[in-house]
Amino acid sequence: MSHLDSYINRFPSESREISAAITQSVNSLWDRYLFEFNYNSHLIGLLFGQVQSGKTSHLLGVISKAADEGFKLFILLTTDNVSLQRQTLERALYTLDSFNVCDETDDMRFRVGGIRKPVLIVLKKNQSVLRTWTSHLASLGFSNREPLFIVDDEGDAATLNTLINVNDQSRINSLVNGMRSAAPSSVFLSVTATPQALILQTRDSIMRPSFAHLIEPGASYLGGEFFYGEDSRCPHVINEAERRELLSPDDVPPEGLRKAILSFLMSSVHRHILGSSVTNMLIHPSLRIRDHSRVEAKVKAFLKNIANDLEHNSQNFKHVALDAWNDLNTTQTGLTSFEESFDRFKRLVTTVKVLVINSNSLHTSEYENGLNIIIGGNSLGRGLTFPGLHTVYYSRTAKTPQADTFWQHSRMFGYDRIPGLCRVYLPPSLLHLFRELNEANQSMVKILRTGGIDHISLLSPQGTRPTRPNVVRTKGQVVLIGGVNYFPQFPISSNVEQLDRLLDIDNKETLMSLEESVNILRLTAQENGDSFEKQTCIDAVDALGGSKYDKGCRLIVRTNRSISKGTGTLLSPDDRALSNSYENELALTMYRLNGETDKGWRGKPLWVPNIKLPAGRNYCSTE
Repeated sequence: MSHLDSYINRFPSESREISAAITQSVNSLWDRYLFEFNYNSHLIGLLFGQVQSGKTSHLLGVISKAADEGFKLFILLTTDNVSLQRQTLERALYTLDSFNVCDETDDMRFRVGGIRKPVLIVLKKNQSVLRTWTSHLASLGFSNREPLFIVDDEGDAATLNTLINVNDQSRINSLVNGMRSAAPSSVFLSVTATPQALILQTRDSIMRPSFAHLIEPGASYLGGEFFYGEDSRCPHVINEAERRELLSPDDVPPEGLRKAILSFLMSSVHRHILGSSVTNMLIHPSLRIRDHSRVEAKVKAFLKNIANDLEHNSQNFKHVALDAWNDLNTTQTGLTSFEESFDRFKRLVTTVKVLVINSNSLHTSEYENGLNIIIGGNSLGRGLTFPGLHTVYYSRTAKTPQADTFWQHSRMFGYDRIPGLCRVYLPPSLLHLFRELNEANQSMVKILRTGGIDHISLLSPQGTRPTRPNVVRTKGQVVLIGGVNYFPQFPISSNVEQLDRLLDIDNKETLMSLEESVNILRLTAQENGDSFEKQTCIDAVDALGGSKYDKGCRLIVRTNRSISKGTGTLLSPDDRALSNSYENELALTMYRLNGETDKGWRGKPLWVPNIKLPAGRNYCSTE
């Protein structure tokens, strides 16, 4: 039996849809990108899947397939978190029964067992751990003998060089690449749901992937479009000022938090009736541990007030509980009657646990059973999976939000959810941000699915960054601002007759498709060294395709223009005003210059493009 078949057989029979998808995806990855690996080079790729869409299942499938193809030595890197490394190790031990799976402290097992069967070593991205295992591999001669297959889970975190802009190398980056380069050949797969930092690596970076493979989520997956799409009924808007109330030192919970907790309790009732043993709620107030404690006090005070109201048969509270039931009833069919639900509500509310998860207080498994309200900050991000998570209260803000960080907070995405019970409570500004991030993410997925990683522009809502700036080479980054006019300073005559036919040689304004606008841009040309980023503009237009910003392209054509070369301006005041009037649309203005020699040209006509991308967002790529 092959290693991949052995791995797939560990899935329960009811998971055949998932196991079939893994088999198809793994074989596709191998056939497209790894089949011709020459075992004499160092290949780096990106394995990209949505937040909580089953990436770990796929990466273990990839490891199994690689073992079938002759690789014997594997390293699986996890974030520097004891519980997450342990969780990954236990999963590998259970599912990869044809492997010798080693923990960080299993150097003797590794030495004794050797590579008689494939070896998988599960390591944290920790300096001491990486240094130790680099030494183990070298001392046994594996470093210069066996090709190495490294899978970097959450590959956009910790591994990237955080000192890239000061011409130095961060320690984890140095150790990981040292381990990789010590082998005679290697495959390095970065696995993540937020690949922005990897995509924006410059072409000379040793961490830039040469390919990207998309893991398609299963049919029952609930992701960004379900929770934040324009037609979603999950978001419940709270007052913008509620965050200030939430973090005040008193024990009084604000209105939105009260509604969120009641929704959680009512959804727990329905799930309990259906036989579920766990329902979770997540509260993400801020980064500060002090704030977590304040919110914990408010939640406990509210639960105590509920218990008191129930003890005294408060009719006012019963009406409030009815409001929560009515709200869920608008989206969830088959809810038990309110009276029966309320009876169960009274019994369940006393079992609720309030858990704080941060660097001071790590509850590693308490949320896996029962009813839990979980409060935290960054610890609620990467890697943690909360079963039965149906209610989220999110009020965290940032001066300059980072798209990948905020998207990693989407712990509600996943499979084991009842769609009609899902609720997200957040202020209007954050709802707008998450909707913009969802659009940007969909654009990125579309391009990675169809066009690969070579030419990709990331949409980024204005006021945000696609990723943290210390892992992207600043000098190699190109950012186009929506709403700004871009044109070449030193255009040259090229494809004039073809453009004449396409543009119909007439002063006109019309609407065309994005694809048509790209075809026109490709036919234009400028002198070497011109600052106009034509390819970046084309990539940005591609990024708009299929998104809500795809409203076509407003084409403005002007002919018989007599403009001097190198003046630093192109559009007339009227045409600039016309272009700017299409604020939320792509506008492409094409000027046909006469090209007179006394104006500094070469005596031949030429077409010059002026492009203005939709306002309100940036378009980021690398040179």
